[in-house]
Amino acid sequence: MGQYTENVLHFQSTGSDPLDTYAAGISLINGAIASLETAWLALLPGTYTLTGYTARRVSQVGGLTRHKMYPAFSVPGTGGSLGEAYQLCPAIFLVPAMGAKSGGKIFLPSVAQGSIISNALQTAYKTALTTFIAALIAGFTNAGITWANGVWSRKLRSFSPTTSGQVSPMIGYQKRRRSPTGAD
Repeated sequence: MGQYTENVLHFQSTGSDPLDTYAAGISLINGAIASLETAWLALLPGTYTLTGYTARRVSQVGGLTRHKMYPAFSVPGTGGSLGEAYQLCPAIFLVPAMGAKSGGKIFLPSVAQGSIISNALQTAYKTALTTFIAALIAGFTNAGITWANGVWSRKLRSFSPTTSGQVSPMIGYQKRRRSPTGAD
């Protein structure tokens, strides 16, 4: 509790001017708020609060970085009142299109009490996960720009659209997030 966490999601757009990173950043943030935020907050306890969004281009050097920040403690999770004391942290594995070297992961920062019992995901929590994954894969359109989620390879500097997602069968602890990983 009281620890900053950051989740990095990658999106690719169609219908945008690649040189207008200001408009694209606003579109991406507003679209994510409208299409993903409610499902994301349903995965997390009320002790988790969303502090904001940042959008920046990673495929090319340069461009503006856009931010949307919330007042402290104003956007809490809606999945339950208290977070689990055991630091249970499921991971969502993003499956990219064929030909991609590896998938992506979204480490959830916490779960609400009762979401996982005896290392088994409970039905309501499974439903919330399925809803979020479906919304993420479906993508969204905002201000004439269509956004698709995917996996960005820093090593290959390539984007692969997400075709499906699944929850990791192993429930880990937050320490798993700190372990060093490769370039991807």
